[in-house]
Amino acid sequence: MADPVTQHKTCGICQQSLSLDNFGRDGGAKYLRYECRACAKKQAALVRKLKRENTPPLANHQCPICQRDAAAIQGHSLRRKGWCADHDHATGKFRGWICHKCNLGLGNFNDDPERLKNALDYLNSFS
Repeated sequence: MADPVTQHKTCGICQQSLSLDNFGRDGGAKYLRYECRACAKKQAALVRKLKRENTPPLANHQCPICQRDAAAIQGHSLRRKGWCADHDHATGKFRGWICHKCNLGLGNFNDDPERLKNALDYLNSFS
């Protein structure tokens, strides 16, 4: 959250309060990214490493979360190949290949099983 008085923002990863020039824009948007440039750089390096070290998904791969295959996710993803190298953000351990949409979903829930369970309970309360 940016503090308008001090012109600082707290990085969502390292939790440091840094000046706003330490944060990039999110894809050309008007708002600043969640993480500082240093953390974003480390994260990008980790993802590149995981992609090099792990066998790319086969042509018939399906997202283990939404069950869509490559044909179903093409055109619905901002990513060229559609698959994201999912990993544990605390340990850096590779978990598998999931689609971009599901990767964003997990990230928006901070990979927290309790939050995901609460979301499921909420949805089930309306069925």
